[in-house]
Amino acid sequence: MDLWPGFTFPLILLTACLLLLLWRGHQAGRKSLPPGPCPLPLLGNLPQLWGPSLLGSLRGLRDKYGPVFTIYLGSQRAVVLWGYEAVKEALVDQAEEFGGREGLALVERTSKGNGLFFSNGETWRQLRRFALSTLRNFGMGKRSIEERIQEEVQYLLEECRKTEGTPLDPTFMLRRSVSNVICSVVFGARFSYEDEEFQTLLGLIQANFRRVDTVWVQLYNLFPAVMNHLPGPHNRLFENFEEQKRYVAGVVRKHKETLDPASPRDYTDAFLLRMQQEKKKSKISNIFTRQENCFPARSRTGSGDTNPKRVWVATNIRTAEFIQRYQNIHLDSPSSQSLKSGAR
Repeated sequence: MDLWPGFTFPLILLTACLLLLLWRGHQAGRKSLPPGPCPLPLLGNLPQLWGPSLLGSLRGLRDKYGPVFTIYLGSQRAVVLWGYEAVKEALVDQAEEFGGREGLALVERTSKGNGLFFSNGETWRQLRRFALSTLRNFGMGKRSIEERIQEEVQYLLEECRKTEGTPLDPTFMLRRSVSNVICSVVFGARFSYEDEEFQTLLGLIQANFRRVDTVWVQLYNLFPAVMNHLPGPHNRLFENFEEQKRYVAGVVRKHKETLDPASPRDYTDAFLLRMQQEKKKSKISNIFTRQENCFPARSRTGSGDTNPKRVWVATNIRTAEFIQRYQNIHLDSPSSQSLKSGAR
């Protein structure tokens, strides 16, 4: 027992030296990285990201460190690009250098690296080439897609008229409208706004978008083996995704039953035909033999995080229309007419 106090000081000194060496090595590695908050051991910057909204926490770091900054999710380093210019420079101007995707635990569990948005390397290049070619054949960038959009706008306007001028939140209405344009190309059909399956699908996708914007998902990416056994919102995300997969599987099954090789109706038919062609080859490429690669984002039908922008635009259009009408009424009033006459 008398020997223990003698070991205390050397132990503290050794621990301090080790921590100092680790800190200096970490700081040396950060010199070539964009600026960012100093991370804590093991936790990284997770305490600074903890809050009601991950996006809000990142926005605060953007204000302090600029549009390109470094954060640590535990021991995992991440460079954040914020804003159009930063994203364009990396993903467009230097697309080859920044074309890879991180193998996150969340992505691995939900998609296993399949699909256009989550694949890498040659798989991603072939899927991207196929998707662009097929979507062009079905009207992307042409007048035919414009006609589909105009048709859907008429359905949207009809829904707006049904409200008879009462206040409404256009978020879900806009989401259904945009999703229907995409569904008409991918699934070959639009859905009624009252269709229960369609509403359920959009609700599941939107719920998952909200859950992704939480620290729970970051914790899952850092400690998947532990988080798989813990309760939390991340588990509901996986349940929702399984329901989406079942819906997509049903769509694919119906397309297989009515597939006409001479007349593909949509993106799904085109992919199924490509699958058949690949299976007939002597050297089968597994890229086009996996049903999981059929849909670019597994039924992510335009219902994601861009909706607030659409709502903002719609709200401002309505506001501008109200102001314009008010100005016209004001300018057409007798007092305004006399003012205009006097001005002449």
